[in-house]
Amino acid sequence: MTKLLVSLVCSFIASTAAYDFSWSPGSGAAPASDAWLSYFNSLDGGKVDVQPDIKECSQSAPNVWAATFDDGPMDSTNVVLDYFRTAEMKTTFWVIGLNVIQSPDILNKAFQEGHQIGIHSWSHPDLTTLSEAQVVSELVYGAKAIYDVTGKVPKFFRPPYGTISDSVRTIAAKMGLRAVLWTEDSEDWRYAGTSEMSKVPASFQSWMDQGKSNEISLEHDFKAETVAVVGQCMDIVRKAGKKLVTISECIGDSESSYQNPRLVAFFESGQFAGQSPTPSSSQNYDPAASWPQTITSYAASEMQSETPYMGAR
Repeated sequence: MTKLLVSLVCSFIASTAAYDFSWSPGSGAAPASDAWLSYFNSLDGGKVDVQPDIKECSQSAPNVWAATFDDGPMDSTNVVLDYFRTAEMKTTFWVIGLNVIQSPDILNKAFQEGHQIGIHSWSHPDLTTLSEAQVVSELVYGAKAIYDVTGKVPKFFRPPYGTISDSVRTIAAKMGLRAVLWTEDSEDWRYAGTSEMSKVPASFQSWMDQGKSNEISLEHDFKAETVAVVGQCMDIVRKAGKKLVTISECIGDSESSYQNPRLVAFFESGQFAGQSPTPSSSQNYDPAASWPQTITSYAASEMQSETPYMGAR
C-alpha cells in the first residue's frame, strides 16, 4: 500500500511538473488589462466581422447531435471520456481556466482523444456585467490555460450562464472568437444533489420522441451526479439513430477548431508576459456556487435580443 501511494504521488508530481502555470492570476476573477484591450482594439483598425452566435447544427449535417459539457475539467470528466471512448464518438468540452490548471492531464487526455475544447472563461463570471478590459482578460486567461496544455488556441467560446451581449460579441470577435450556445438544456446542474436526476434522461427521451435532431445540448461534467447519467442520456440519442459529434462537425466547419491567428499572435507578441499575476490557488472552481437563482428560458431570450441568454450555465 505504501509503495502504491508513493507511486501515485510521484506520478502526480511528474504530470504537473510538465506545465508551468506561474502566470496564473489566482483563484478569483481575471485582472483587467487596458493594454490587452488596446491591443485587440487596434487590430485591423478596430474593424471586425461579428458573426452570429451558433445555436444549432447545420441542416447539411443531418441526424447529428452535439452534446456539450461545461465547467470542467475535473475528475468526474473521466466518466464522460470513458463513455465516448467506448462509443467511438466525440464531444465538446467548454473548460474553465481555473479548473484547467488544476487538472491539466484530464484536459490533455480529452484533447488527445480527439474531443473538441472550447473556452468557458477563466473564472466563470457573467461577462455582460464586466468592463471590456475584464472580458478580454477572462477570455485571454481561459485561452492561455488551454494553450499551455494542448498547444492550441480555440476559436469558439461559450459565455458562462449563456449570457451574452453585442458588446461581448464584438470584443470576442476582435479576439478571433465566436460564441456557441445551445438549443436543449439537460438541466443536469439543477438536479445535482437531489433525487430528481432521472428527469435528465427523461428530457432526452422526450426530445427523441419529438423527433428533434441537429441540436446542441448542454450538459455538465463537474459533478459526480451529472456525469452518472451521461451514459443513459447518450444511449438514448444513439438509439434514436443519431451520431454524437463535436461542435465543428455539427456546423460543418471544415477549418480547424483551433484556427485563431489573432489570439496566437497575441501570445507570441509578448503582451501576455507583461501581466504580473498573483500566486495561484490550488482549489478547483465550482461554478454552481455563483449560479443565479432565477433562470429565464431560451424562448424569452429570443424574444428580447438584448436580454441575456440565461437558459442554463
